[in-house]
Amino acid sequence: MKVTSKNTGETFEIDFRKFRGEEQTICPACSHTRKKKNDKCFSWNHDKQQGHCFNCNDAFYIRRKLEEKKQYAVPDWSNRTELTDKAVKWFEGRGISQFTLNEMQVTGGIDWMPEFNKEIETIHFNYFRNGKLVNIKYRGANKSFKIYKDAELILYNLDAIIGQKTAIICEGEIDQLSYFEIGFRNCVSVPNGASNFNFIDNCFEYIEPLEKVYIATDNDEAGIRLRNELIRRIGAEKCLIVDFKDCKDANEYLCKHGKEELEKTIKEAKEIPVDGIVYLANVYDNMLATFRNGKKFGTSTYFNILDNHWKWRGGEVNIWTGYNNEGKSCFLSQLAVNKAKFENWKFAVFSVENYPVSEYYDELIHCYTGKSTDKRYLNVMSEQEYFEAAEFVHEHFFAIMPEENFQIQTILEKMQWLIRKYGVNACIIDPYNQIEHHMLTGEREDLYISRFMSKLKKFAVDNDISMNLVAHQVTPQFAGKENYPQPDTYKIKGGGTFADKADNVIAVWRPMRRTNPDDRTVKIIVGKIKKQRLVGVPGEIIMFYSPEKNQYFETMD
Repeated sequence: MKVTSKNTGETFEIDFRKFRGEEQTICPACSHTRKKKNDKCFSWNHDKQQGHCFNCNDAFYIRRKLEEKKQYAVPDWSNRTELTDKAVKWFEGRGISQFTLNEMQVTGGIDWMPEFNKEIETIHFNYFRNGKLVNIKYRGANKSFKIYKDAELILYNLDAIIGQKTAIICEGEIDQLSYFEIGFRNCVSVPNGASNFNFIDNCFEYIEPLEKVYIATDNDEAGIRLRNELIRRIGAEKCLIVDFKDCKDANEYLCKHGKEELEKTIKEAKEIPVDGIVYLANVYDNMLATFRNGKKFGTSTYFNILDNHWKWRGGEVNIWTGYNNEGKSCFLSQLAVNKAKFENWKFAVFSVENYPVSEYYDELIHCYTGKSTDKRYLNVMSEQEYFEAAEFVHEHFFAIMPEENFQIQTILEKMQWLIRKYGVNACIIDPYNQIEHHMLTGEREDLYISRFMSKLKKFAVDNDISMNLVAHQVTPQFAGKENYPQPDTYKIKGGGTFADKADNVIAVWRPMRRTNPDDRTVKIIVGKIKKQRLVGVPGEIIMFYSPEKNQYFETMD
């Protein structure tokens, strides 16, 4: 696998032993310079596709080319490699017949498996799209797995759902074969469990037309996490949940209860309640997982002093307020860039005030690099730096600019599509007053805002994303050059209903801007936090803005 250094931009080839979870190995950038060259100072997270060296403090990521479609390695297809009698008997012990193996073109061979550091007998699960081999997943002894190096991740048995209205999605190939065994041909499996979700991006055109999807993931913590992400990306209104009751997965259910009972799991699958009454039984699996593993806490902003007061958390609506031209949008962009850089978050952004979109993307590039995109300035970046930063922005930020109207429903529909296509983690609407608002006849503004905020909250909860709304502060009417007073949570243009209905309210204020425009002191006022044990506590912090770098800092340069 090729990983790229964030410090130098250099690309390194690493032969990992795993394809999911955390892995420790030597650092490709610094280990060759150390006395202890074999110290495993490099940590790679396969799920997030990012890594970090604890010795040289460099960070690494997977680069996706901006100017061309990603090129994947494609394995050669050979139908001459047959399964051994031992492998066939193993499948028979799992309730899978040789007929199913032949129909699904399951093959075998002798392959190098990093976990054993030698060649061993393996089973080949061959991944096809439009009849062409795209990938191979190798299974060896003791549940050892590997995927064909640099191949594209797609759904197993993808061709079977082309043109179909319904599909079953399992967590593993053995589970897919179990449903195939009892006659369900429209069953697919994810390629790598509850880890990398790139397969959804790569198969989106096949998933999106489906009208009904049975989610048949494993009945454990990882399976529930995969199930929730699939529901988020496919849409709760399309999904039904398969219950394996006393079993972990479909194959265990087949072996324990038989074919007829496994068939019943599809017939008895439960719809996800979208509106109306929700019984405890409908959400108990998630409740139990939360009880066992802890509440979902907010995650870091990568500013230590801010983390004490506010952190990112899915399902919440944040209001960002302040006076015109005092940096609230810029600060939010910095936080978004941090999250994209360190945790691979993706953002859907409606930002009319940054029109044209190219200028918004340039602002993000400036923030990401700390260097200007304007050749008039001394700290202008190189063209190579510009290209690499553009790749980063291309990967993590999606600007929304509807052609027809700026109504909230249209904006949310675009965001919904981006969530399902790319797995967007957070949405930004900047600002509120640029949306086309349509109040009911005779409707008071505060009641309309209440209805508007409820719509944002439901969208955030349904999609498990962080929703961020920029709303201006009421501007004081001063005759002279007096500094504006500190922003107030309840003085957002439109009234206090914004603060009442938001989960969190954060203000960005430059105290000296009017009397001393060169003063770059910025006060961040966290005025409201709804879930303080999970997100932070209200408070105020001082930060400093650098216009040269288009970045905020905890201390003065």
